[in-house]
Amino acid sequence: DISQRQEQLWEGVQKILAQLSKLS
Repeated sequence: DISQRQEQLWEGVQKILAQLSKLS
């Protein structure tokens, strides 16, 4: 399912953003 794949991608993006905000 495409929508499910987009949700997983979005979760990964948010995890990366959270880590970046922790570093800065």
